[in-house]
Parts: sequence; structure tokens; C-alpha cells
Amino acid sequence: MRQVASSPSRSTLLALAVCVPLAALAGAQAPAAVDAQPSVELAPELARVLRDYEAAWQKRDAAGLAGLFAEDGFVMADGRPPLRGRAAVERHYAGSGGPLALRALVVSTQGDVGYILGGFARRKGESDIGKFTLTLRRGPDGRWLIVSDMDNGNGRPAPPPASAPYAMADVDTAHGDREFQLLWPEGAPGALGTGAADRPKITVYRAPPESGSGAAVIVCPGGGYSRLASDHEGRQFGEWLNSLGVSAFVLQYRLGPRYLYPAPLQDAQRAIRLVRARAAEWGVDPERVGILGFSAGGHLASTAATHFDDGRPDAADPVERQGSRPDFAVLAYPVVSLFDPPAHASSRRNLLGEPPDPALVELLSNERQVTSRTPPSFLFHTADDASVPASNSLLFFEALQKAGVPAELHVFAHGKHGVGLAADDPALSAWPRLCAAWMNGLGLLKRKP
Repeated sequence: MRQVASSPSRSTLLALAVCVPLAALAGAQAPAAVDAQPSVELAPELARVLRDYEAAWQKRDAAGLAGLFAEDGFVMADGRPPLRGRAAVERHYAGSGGPLALRALVVSTQGDVGYILGGFARRKGESDIGKFTLTLRRGPDGRWLIVSDMDNGNGRPAPPPASAPYAMADVDTAHGDREFQLLWPEGAPGALGTGAADRPKITVYRAPPESGSGAAVIVCPGGGYSRLASDHEGRQFGEWLNSLGVSAFVLQYRLGPRYLYPAPLQDAQRAIRLVRARAAEWGVDPERVGILGFSAGGHLASTAATHFDDGRPDAADPVERQGSRPDFAVLAYPVVSLFDPPAHASSRRNLLGEPPDPALVELLSNERQVTSRTPPSFLFHTADDASVPASNSLLFFEALQKAGVPAELHVFAHGKHGVGLAADDPALSAWPRLCAAWMNGLGLLKRKP
């Protein structure tokens, strides 16, 4: 953890984890500023972790700090690859320390894993100057150990230099000369031409070899099924996932009104199969391939998470022998339902045409398609999203709970639609850290033995 000055936030965070009943959302009222956000009381064993961390920091005791970590624990600093292992953690903290006061703002535990999202100040009673997230694991002796320490947005890259805004279009041009792979080099099924918009592809963000965990994520930018937000919901998340040691593959999928269902789903499923088929080449574990989607891309991701198959072992194309079920899903302010309300009308129109077939509205309202095989899911939304209501995430989360699927939901009190990493918002910028903590709890941020 480093002390980094920041201006007080004027927005607020309301975080709900899987253990919080949905009914609590209706009456929840968040405070008007992050500094005013009340602390939460920790169970004694968790309070000890925070107390010991604070004491070791104040004493500038690098060895003491490292001793609070699990053997494979790590620190994420300034968007660089994780510093893993107690020896590396101790070197990281050497020379660090001084006045510091910690407090917990959100805590969640499930079995032997958990996290604490907190604020730190220079001294008790002073305003917070930053945020941190500790991911925890309980050892065989019952003692909670730190698995990861991420502070002030660590684990995501610094915002890029100011430049002209990226113009969203039906073709993804956000990645410069980075490696890409056409999903069907000989032409996609049902292709209506041979232009760039007719040729779906993935752009490859390989995790650094020295820090890669083997996990991979297919990234589906939003854009209402008519264009692609391939910079702030594509490129930036490829870089962020790389900073976690996770490989990313940003998907350019076919769009309406030129291409209607099932073309976008075919593209998402093919991307999952392709990454599995080329897992050895790309340094990926084929059993840890997930999907991340935003807005309409979130609908595509939730469709992939509820409509999949196990592949065709007898297929001539080796890619088609792979299954299309993602191993986990992350949905950011997603469109989920195509029923009114809370449907996003333009996304439905660009996916299904006008008027939509009622049978397809039912089939692709994904809160109605959740089963016990739907993968573990993380959802993020804002309560006052005026474009895609938060009820989309609530409906999907409720369906996941009913099906017994592990899930985590975070609804922030304020924030516009389409925020991406939300790097310039002191409250919303917590969501990537919460997502990273959730991924770490699933074992996605460390390489399998």
C-alpha cells in the first residue's frame, strides 16, 4: 500500500455482495460523500488482520507486513505485474511505512475466502486519502492471510494521455498494430460480404509470460448492437486484464441492422472455442476461459453464459470440437432482459429486428435462461443508470441465486451508463478492484500448480 493524496469524492458507493438480500437494495441509502461513508464492523479475526497490517506499516516493518501474506500472496502496484511471494512482498515494502490509519468500508466472506474494501488516512480522525482492497484466504490453522493488496486503483493502468475521443464504429480499430485473429478466416457463416464489418475477429492481449496466470477473458464491448465501444470497453480492459496476469481477447462481433441474431452469439461462441483450441499457443488454460461484456456486449456475454454447447467431437474443424461454455462471466451495466420493462429498446431492435419475434424475446431474455450450469458471475451496475436500468443486473443475479450459481453483485448509488474503468470517478473506480478480488477468489489470478 502506498499513500497517495486524492481529492475527496463527491459520489457514493453502495456495494452488494452475494450474501446481501436483493430486498435490501430498495431501501438502501448511501451517504453523500466517500469520506462520509461509515466504517463497518469486522469479525475479530478479520479485525486482527487490519490491526496487524496497520501496526506493521506504522513501524516500517517490511518483514512483519510480508508475514501477514499467504506464501503465494502478492501486491499490485501502479498497474505493473503482480509482485508474488513473501520475499517479493517484503522487498516491495522495504523503506515504506509511517503514519497510517485503516478502516473497513465493505467486507464480504464466503467460506474460506473474502475481501475487505477500505479507506486509509494519514491519522485516525482525518479524511481518507485513498482506498485499498485486501483479498483474504483462511489457512488450515483458521488464521486469515492476505492473498493480494491492491490500492488506489492498482491493477489497472494509468489513464492514457489526453487525445481525440475514439469514434465508435462497426469495425474495431482501437488496437493499432496489435496481433488479431479472424474467427473464420474463410468467411463467417451467413456473411453478407467480405468487408471488415463482415469478418469478426479477436484482438490478442497476451498476459506477460513472467506473471501470466493462464486465465483468459473474451471482452465484448458495448454499443447497442450497432457499433463497438472498442477503446474504453475493449483496449483499456485488455490492458487492465494483462496487469492482473490474465490474457484478453477483444471481440469484434457482427452488428445490426445488417446482422441480426444469431450472428453475434455465433461470434462470441466461436471466440471461446478458438481461444481453447489455441490455448497452448497463447499460454492459456482452456479450463479458465471467461467472458466480460458491457451494456449490449453484456447482453452478448450473458447470452453466451446461458446458451452454449460442449462442442462436436466429430467436427472436421478442430475449433468446433471445443465447448462454448465460458468458465466465468463478468457483466458490467449489462442489458439482460428483452422484455419491456426493463429492455433497452434499440439493442433489442438491432439484435432482433422490428417487430421482434416473441419467441426470440423469451429465448434471449437471459434472466429466464439461467440454469445450474451457468458459470459463476460478477455484476456491476449503477442505481441511476438512465440508459439500461439496474433491474437488468438484479434480475440476472436473482436467477443465479435461485439456480445455486455463485454470484456477486455491486450496485453503486450514482454513475452514468458506459463508464468503463471509471478512472476519473473516485467511487466507481472501485469496481475493477472488486472484480479483481472476485477473480482472485476463484483462483484466476494465480497459475495452477
